[in-house]
Amino acid sequence: MDRLPPQNLGLGTWPARRARITPGAVALVQGERSLTYAGLDERVRRVAAALAAAGAGRGDRVAYLGPNDISTFETFLGAGLLGAVHVALNTRLSAAEIAYMLDDCAPTVVVHAASLAHL
Repeated sequence: MDRLPPQNLGLGTWPARRARITPGAVALVQGERSLTYAGLDERVRRVAAALAAAGAGRGDRVAYLGPNDISTFETFLGAGLLGAVHVALNTRLSAAEIAYMLDDCAPTVVVHAASLAHL
């Protein structure tokens, strides 16, 4: 994940392309926390590397169960950088409903907030 071509190769390459143009501009804000495009690019690459280390790759599904916050975008874009499919799981579903969705989509990796591990 060190070098990316300048052209658009999917949504996962967007943070790197945007960071080249305005690295210090604010990309995301959550409460008091903000992340620049350069910071988002770094985080997305780290998430993509972690997903790859966990076995995810092009065409695989990466399920995400967590709050709608900056980590949602990091996971979504990190999966996209790998060419994987991001599967968002609704935190308001029951454990049985989430289990059904996981069984149906058969993700290679499940990313979840620690507070939702019981689901």
